[in-house]
Amino acid sequence: MEMVAPLGPVYQAGTLSGNPLATTAGIETLKILIQPGTYSQLEARASLLEKGIVSATDKSAIDIQVSRIGSMITVFFTKEAVTNYDTASQANTALFGGFFQQMLTNGIYWPP
Repeated sequence: MEMVAPLGPVYQAGTLSGNPLATTAGIETLKILIQPGTYSQLEARASLLEKGIVSATDKSAIDIQVSRIGSMITVFFTKEAVTNYDTASQANTALFGGFFQQMLTNGIYWPP
């Protein structure tokens, strides 16, 4: 701890830094993540979610691009493939807002 301010040169601060509840939540999450099969199960669920979103939007003719790596997934409401900031910034944010609200309404906590 001598390296951390005010004694040392490293300034460390954050909203949940050292918070007992946040620390406990992190430890409990790590306990789950080290269990055998956790990541393969997470991959299967993310894949199923991706396929469900694509299937639902195919039926409605909504232009959407789903980007997923492992369990990290997001959508862009656009016809063009999203490969960089410029193509991502062309997506329809109003449609995303509606999608985001519907996901919340249905108990799915999607990152904004």
